[in-house]
Amino acid sequence: MFESNGFEVVVRPDGRGADVAARLTGMLPEARVVVVTMYDDDGSVREALAAGASGYVVKDASPAQLVAAVRAAEQGAVVLGSGVAPAAGLRVRAPAADPFGLTPRERDVLDLLVRGLSNPQIAERLAVSGKTVSNNVSALLAKLGAADRAEAARIARETFDR
Repeated sequence: MFESNGFEVVVRPDGRGADVAARLTGMLPEARVVVVTMYDDDGSVREALAAGASGYVVKDASPAQLVAAVRAAEQGAVVLGSGVAPAAGLRVRAPAADPFGLTPRERDVLDLLVRGLSNPQIAERLAVSGKTVSNNVSALLAKLGAADRAEAARIARETFDR
């Protein structure tokens, strides 16, 4: 297991990605897990998604597909890689709608703000300047109609089911 740029990678040699997804989402409900596996059967896909995975990609996917799956999951989408046949009758929860028109970067900042990170911590995590984070927080407060960070976090939790 290692962490880089806010992403944690867990390697499971026994092929039980669904178990990892269940454990991670059980400990951190806001975690977004993308299972990367060699199994592409309907049962494995269903099991992983039922366990809380936000994505499911086969190991022979291209690096670009893997990056796209992680980025999509980060934004709240549920992703099935191109090597995964859609499971018949599979039902997944749609990502929360964004009534505020936030940019992807503002969603990133809001997510970290909700987690209680300070502006310097957010800047470090996102590899941007403190001024950029400050500008993003100001834009978030305006778009959310929030008076302060605490109110913005409350609105985000209520709106985006964090």
